Amino acid sequence: MRFGFAAKGAGMIAPNMATMLCFVTCAAAVSARAWQTMMAAALEASFNRITVDGQESTNDMVLGIANGAAGIRLADSDLERLSETLEAGMLAMALAVVADGEGATTTVRLQIQGACDRAEAQRVARAIADSTLVKTAIYGHDANWGRIVQSAGMVLGADCLGPLLCDLALAGLKVADDCAPVRLDEADESYLRQAMDAPELELSVDLHRGRASSVVYFSELTHDYVRLNAGART
Repeated sequence: MRFGFAAKGAGMIAPNMATMLCFVTCAAAVSARAWQTMMAAALEASFNRITVDGQESTNDMVLGIANGAAGIRLADSDLERLSETLEAGMLAMALAVVADGEGATTTVRLQIQGACDRAEAQRVARAIADSTLVKTAIYGHDANWGRIVQSAGMVLGADCLGPLLCDLALAGLKVADDCAPVRLDEADESYLRQAMDAPELELSVDLHRGRASSVVYFSELTHDYVRLNAGART
């Protein structure tokens, strides 16, 4: 079964979409209710999980069409595979939007774990992903995890009954344990420098407050982003 995907976006990209268009086509014969359910789930796991600059807009849309042109009526057992393929395709497009963001050179996958509930995990993830200080640190290839902790603490605030004690890892390398720095040897530092120089970076934060998690994908803040937006009159 073939899918078609097309998307547009560069700036003003934030969760809940923003100044972004995406079109999905599929020739499978699927009921409107099943297709809507699949699209909503795929959207939540893809375009609603990205941010370039944290700026939302009124001009956004994801349109999915399943017209049955292939003449194939799918069995219930095929719907799950169709849904997985749809989600994978939409996530690939969402990541392409982040990578193609204005001035972007790095795409970061941020995993929040150990939150009290999913809403808390999402709030922390978005605060970190939209932090100017975090974005500029990543652009400068600086493993400044203190800025990440600050962003998380700013969101949790009075919800923390005691000090925030979270673990942080960059590219799979643990750099903070209960908000205390982990001693890194020369090999670790070399690995970290190479990881920060790569076009894709994994960042994980464990809040140790519960079992909920969330993922957000974002880009950094660069000189080119400032140049493009400082000179764009609308």
